[in-house]
Amino acid sequence: MSENTFKQLADTMRLGSSERIVKIWSLLCNEEEASILLAMPGPVESIALKTGMGVGAVEESLSRLFMRGVAFEENGADGIVWSRPKGLIHFHDSTVIWKEAPETLKVLWKEFMDEEYPMFVSMVKKAGLGPFMRVVPVNKKIESGTEILPYEDAAEIVKKAKKIAVVECRCRMTRGKCDANREVCLQLNEFAEYMVKRGSGRIITNDEAIAILDDAERAGLIHAAENRSSGTRVLCNCCTCCCLMLGPMIKYGAFANPSRYVAVVSESECSGCGMCESRCRTQAIKVEADFAVVDDKKCIGCGLCSTACPTEAISLKEIRSKQFIP
Repeated sequence: MSENTFKQLADTMRLGSSERIVKIWSLLCNEEEASILLAMPGPVESIALKTGMGVGAVEESLSRLFMRGVAFEENGADGIVWSRPKGLIHFHDSTVIWKEAPETLKVLWKEFMDEEYPMFVSMVKKAGLGPFMRVVPVNKKIESGTEILPYEDAAEIVKKAKKIAVVECRCRMTRGKCDANREVCLQLNEFAEYMVKRGSGRIITNDEAIAILDDAERAGLIHAAENRSSGTRVLCNCCTCCCLMLGPMIKYGAFANPSRYVAVVSESECSGCGMCESRCRTQAIKVEADFAVVDDKKCIGCGLCSTACPTEAISLKEIRSKQFIP
């Protein structure tokens, strides 16, 4: 096989210089399948014409590539259009859950994330791309009188979903830096259908999804969703040690946005017990002079500290406008 073919695929993500990404592509497709991927986007007939293959042969290859997580169906004006992963995160998340993935693939992804991902984050930040995700606050201690938008209430997002699938957290699958529950990533509507079709997720009820959210909050996981005000398709429950979005947000200010809120402490009600300090994932709250103090610059407005406070001294205050979420 020609490594150059797989390098071309890596180049579509601006990662042709990464030997690991090139090797990952070589594990996911052969040279003929790579030519099909390079002919995308387009309908089957167009791909067949570009590659010189028969329509039937292309369809068979697309079926295999779909299951491996590198070919995606989209409804176009004239029928089904096939496309490659839209970027590195999409590529990682769709391929790491391939049921028949060789162990080498998982090893290469872990090595890339541990050793090369920071460079990629820096590149994306310099290019001014993102943020792609946003923190969704725990809607239990938001100051009274504040209008809580339906797309920043995790429970409301779940209640409105027509179909929900739960899948393993792809970040923790790859990085494995903590023992937090993995089966907490919620895929909604068309994303749920996609996961079930690939055999990577299981359908759950709305009530089961809300129970997962509650369990995640108790475990200290942070709700995160796509950075959009409508059509939410992904609702994650993230740790900061493994998450490919929250980690860079906290360390580099890239890839994800905080919520529209910040934690505030009532000094008169605070007992100075320190439970909020141990609960905070960004070191944004510390007990000083017998009561907790919040660093607004570090607080991402997740609300985990408020759910741990035994005296209910912590609430979330709105500090950003509705337009903050596009």
